[in-house]
Amino acid sequence: MTREEYLAVCKTCSNRGFDPKLGVVCGLTNAPANFEATCPDYNEDEEMLNREKARELDHAMATDTGGDSKDILWGIVWLVGGLALTLSDTGYIFYGAIIYGAFKLIVGLASLAK
Repeated sequence: MTREEYLAVCKTCSNRGFDPKLGVVCGLTNAPANFEATCPDYNEDEEMLNREKARELDHAMATDTGGDSKDILWGIVWLVGGLALTLSDTGYIFYGAIIYGAFKLIVGLASLAK
């Protein structure tokens, strides 16, 4: 196993320890982890497991680009809908829908360009 794979297990174990020179170590042996597939002394630290899950979720939400495409899609829907209703000779100008659609489209395209 690689050091990263060991750390993924050890970070959520209540038996973990820390050595300033080595980093995360087993608190029972004061040495880096060296188990094969599973650690026989693993004891789940539920609080740390919840923190790790929350950190992963935050990272997934921060790197999610789904909002960009949604902004572009809704921008087009509002912009085209506003223009279509305005041009359909109803006697009204749907400038709110047109402006909102243009704004959402620009925001989506700007986010996508980053």
